[in-house]
Amino acid sequence: HDMKPSAIPLIKQIKDPEEQKKRIVLAQFNKYMEAVMCYEKVTELDPKDSTTWNVLGDTYLKSWLLNKDETLCDYLDHIRLWDEAEKVQQSAYEATRCYEKITELDPKDSTAWTKLGIGQGVQSIEGSESAGQAKAVECLRKAVKLDPKNAIAWLILSYYLGYQGKKAVSGKCFKK
Repeated sequence: HDMKPSAIPLIKQIKDPEEQKKRIVLAQFNKYMEAVMCYEKVTELDPKDSTTWNVLGDTYLKSWLLNKDETLCDYLDHIRLWDEAEKVQQSAYEATRCYEKITELDPKDSTAWTKLGIGQGVQSIEGSESAGQAKAVECLRKAVKLDPKNAIAWLILSYYLGYQGKKAVSGKCFKK
């Protein structure tokens, strides 16, 4: 109503869908990083709480996935969102570390083995390591051995076996 002409470009920018997406991604990223710091503190206070390790691993993995968003990557090149921004690049590794801790605390947790397999696989794709893929398959095989009805583990296992060129075994896992 009594708007200054200099505010009009700002309003247009706020209404721009691409700008809105960037703000949403940044807000989510900041929340994940704040959550990571809190969960890390809880694991220091109670290192045997597998639930916290699980949520911390999931949060790291989500921040890694969010970091793959091109708009966030563009922003990260220009600003530092938090004091430990370098950790974002290591989020997949940090997630794997958390899932390893859960399998140490409860070696019979099929879901933890599934998540560890996913984490190992993500690392192998990021680094093109065949050893990481082998670790992923090993973890996922353990997950389906512990719980033959773990459909997610069967699906991810079929994916990694296919990625290794083992099409026949991959197909059997997919059918399972």
